[in-house]
Amino acid sequence: MAVVGLIFACIPGAFLIGWILLPVSFVLGIVGVALSGKKKGTSIAAIIVAVIGTIVGIIVFLAVISSAVDDAFSDDDLTAEDSAPPKPRSPPRAAKTTRERRPTSQTVSSSLRRAPAPRARATIRFRSVTR
Repeated sequence: MAVVGLIFACIPGAFLIGWILLPVSFVLGIVGVALSGKKKGTSIAAIIVAVIGTIVGIIVFLAVISSAVDDAFSDDDLTAEDSAPPKPRSPPRAAKTTRERRPTSQTVSSSLRRAPAPRARATIRFRSVTR
């Protein structure tokens, strides 16, 4: 479990999973060392890997935070001094001089009162099948 936590601690998007697995594996390693009559090699290895994984996880976390802060406050964005002067705007188009006829309220309301469309008649024909 400590090795899986170490691997997840190295992945920037998934180091939260590593932060959960590493302390659990550390505690289980201590429990394994405290048990009497059992071999302690795997438990000691789990403790060592958990400590190394925690250190690596902290370094990866600080690198991600540093990169995010650097991106947020970088001067790579265009500033007023670096940008080209704005292009002059073209004058607005003149309105069309032809006078269009606009519908009055009477023509609008009369167009809303259309006659209902005729309904299509559906006929169903059954074939009788005889054998």
